[in-house]
Amino acid sequence: MTKCASTGAEAQTPPVTLMAPQRLSDMLDYRLYLVYRDCGYITERLLRTEFGINRRRWRILATVFELEGATLSEIAEGAEMDRAQASRSVGMMVREGFLKRMAKPGNARYAKVVFTAAARELYEAILARYREANVSLLASLSAEEVGQLDVLLGKLRARVAELQAVQPAD
Repeated sequence: MTKCASTGAEAQTPPVTLMAPQRLSDMLDYRLYLVYRDCGYITERLLRTEFGINRRRWRILATVFELEGATLSEIAEGAEMDRAQASRSVGMMVREGFLKRMAKPGNARYAKVVFTAAARELYEAILARYREANVSLLASLSAEEVGQLDVLLGKLRARVAELQAVQPAD
């Protein structure tokens, strides 16, 4: 931050390390990865110790809650994971009695995935604890900073989508 000579107010200047990175630790994606990883340790531990599931399965559970009756492809897209990962997670949760596949008459490939009563209970319990963890992770930020973070994360995701649209496919 620099001081403006005329007003004495602090002017916002972009951190040099982000705008002109010199090493890995200056890179935006690396710093976001570190935040994701570190927050992930907290949420992964919460999910494993209190509920016996991992973050991937939580994402599937939350996505099925939001898209109940969706196909596996729709769930994979909604959870933003590849179809094979989603399929493994859904299959495991079906075997454990949390989800059910409801085959479409005449075409079992387009089965709809739905919650069981056990899944609904698990989802509600996890969501309550996950909310607490989320609030705790944001506790060092003011309400204004949380709002700014929300806007900035949205802008970054939109920019990434723009860049991906112009990149040639592998």
